[in-house]
Amino acid sequence: MLTEGQVLKILVGQLGIDRNPATNTAGGGGGSFVTTNLNSPLIVAGGGGGSADNSSYKATSGNSSTCGLAGTNSGGAGGCSGNGGSASTFGGGGGGLSTNGATKTWGTAAGENNGGKAFVNGGTGGDGGKAGGWSAG
Repeated sequence: MLTEGQVLKILVGQLGIDRNPATNTAGGGGGSFVTTNLNSPLIVAGGGGGSADNSSYKATSGNSSTCGLAGTNSGGAGGCSGNGGSASTFGGGGGGLSTNGATKTWGTAAGENNGGKAFVNGGTGGDGGKAGGWSAG
């Protein structure tokens, strides 16, 4: 129950980064969150999963479950109950409400393909698809 004057925290997820032309990968969109000032969730809309390795695979949408869906074609598993998702072949997992997304370290340089930060850790997006000499930044 909300009371007059109560402080709420709101984070609105953003569109995922377009596919990587070198590897045809794409980042999933970020989740949106409304919590109390103590980070108790009121409304949570999880982000969609990314896609890896082939432009014919579509990214996955969010759903009404307490677990996110996996990304397509070697995509990472979705997080459950507020936790971040796992990493995929070429990208980090999305951040959840309470834990960061996993970072993919195989075959990448240090600092690439980091998972997204959890809502409670600032909610910043992760890196993905930097294989093949391409970077979104």
